[in-house]
Amino acid sequence: MVVLVQPLWAWRRLEAIVSLVQDKAQDLQQLQPSQRSSGLSGARSSREAVLNSAHLLDHAVSSARSELDFLSSVVNEIPDAVAIYDEKNILLLGNQKIKNLFGEALLNKESNLTALASCLQLPLDKVSQSQSNTVPQPVLQIPTLLGPRDFLLKSANLTSPFGGNLHLLILSDMTELRQSQTQRDRALQFLSHDMRTPLASILSLTHKSNSEGQSKGTRPNLQREKIIHHANALLEMMDDFILTVSAEAPQYKVQQVLLDNLINDAIEQVADLAEAKGVQLKDASVESTLFVMANTRLLLRALINLIYNAVKFSPIGSTITIEVQAQSHPNAPETHAVITLTNPVEIHAGSADLIPSMPGFGLGLDFVDTVIQKHHGHISREIPTQGTATVQISLPCSVMN
Repeated sequence: MVVLVQPLWAWRRLEAIVSLVQDKAQDLQQLQPSQRSSGLSGARSSREAVLNSAHLLDHAVSSARSELDFLSSVVNEIPDAVAIYDEKNILLLGNQKIKNLFGEALLNKESNLTALASCLQLPLDKVSQSQSNTVPQPVLQIPTLLGPRDFLLKSANLTSPFGGNLHLLILSDMTELRQSQTQRDRALQFLSHDMRTPLASILSLTHKSNSEGQSKGTRPNLQREKIIHHANALLEMMDDFILTVSAEAPQYKVQQVLLDNLINDAIEQVADLAEAKGVQLKDASVESTLFVMANTRLLLRALINLIYNAVKFSPIGSTITIEVQAQSHPNAPETHAVITLTNPVEIHAGSADLIPSMPGFGLGLDFVDTVIQKHHGHISREIPTQGTATVQISLPCSVMN
């Protein structure tokens, strides 16, 4: 019985394998429409069916290998250092960039995430946990074969289509950017302090000399007046440059300030110009305790810029109204302070094309837009050629009792 049953069992087993191979080959054929006409036929012999199925499966294996090689090549060409680990923290793939930074021995196929964390001199949970993209990550200085470098560490957990979880680790080299940032800060420090000191000394000496001349009854020196004028102009240009660069910084240093104080300071700094033109500045706000998180210098300059524009384009004898009020919406989690600036405008038809590019108080309206946006606010403008112009700013705020 064993002699009779064994060949029959082997034949049935081979037939099942051939049937399975044919089924998988037919599934593969559905992905190749151009070859569907040359598919498997029931009239063909089993030997031809097996050979055809084997050919299709061999083609599928070659295609999968080519796709994997292409994917590996793409990962290898990524300019950032990339490493992928499986759910057991064993290295699956590391590109050439990370190998150049930390060496081939550290990133062989048996390497694990613990060894990499030790090389980076970071705790394991720092590199093994997925990080939120909404939370800004600090730049880390990490020792490499090329010397200490500054990196931005990004990590994420991925679900593999074959089951299990993969851990993706990306190290973005920020060294050159960090050096540029340092040079930028030094340039700002140089402009804001080192260059201002001799200019302030020149102005102080000219004012002192002018005062002594007046006390002796001598006439003012025209050359001295020109020196004072140009020194003040240079100081204003330096301030504008510093404010422009500061406004474009990725993050602001903010503090909680009373919004009424900022409005009053802005009105006070433009009051002389408004009085000279015969324009009245009216603060129609009800006294309130609205506080905003702000970079005081930048937000104050933005408000000054807007009020200056209103004064510049308002007719003589008109009134500019500034009003601040709190607004809250049921669907919004926070209260907003709304600053509304209205003024009559009188722009001649011949200059109507200049409205989109109206100059500001030393800085353009792009500066204002940038500052409001970086304070998580919103600004809208309605500036007709004739009638009433309205500028409205909305800023997140808190109300103190």
